[in-house]
Amino acid sequence: MNYNYFIEVNHTTGKMMAKLLPKKEMIDLLNEKYSNIGAADASDFYGREANGIWLRGTESQIINGHRVYDEDMFFKEGGVNPELEALLKEHGWYGEPYDSGTLFAWEA
Repeated sequence: MNYNYFIEVNHTTGKMMAKLLPKKEMIDLLNEKYSNIGAADASDFYGREANGIWLRGTESQIINGHRVYDEDMFFKEGGVNPELEALLKEHGWYGEPYDSGTLFAWEA
């Protein structure tokens, strides 16, 4: 699948912004790029409709030798692995911890 993103220019501020990759496509991209990340619709976590993406078991999953979510190691990045955070940001999303072992992605 082609996950090229588009850049939009905010005509009020003149700043370039990543155009949001739809949730289903973002889940697919995360699971293709990081086969061990377990990206799923946040509805699976909450048991009701939710807008985010649940990254299951992120405290034990590894990207480039580092955990996907490690509050101590990536403190200034909010605990999110910098490579993952960059990918999310590139496609209009951001990572946010739910608790010490649960990470979600939300539309930016």
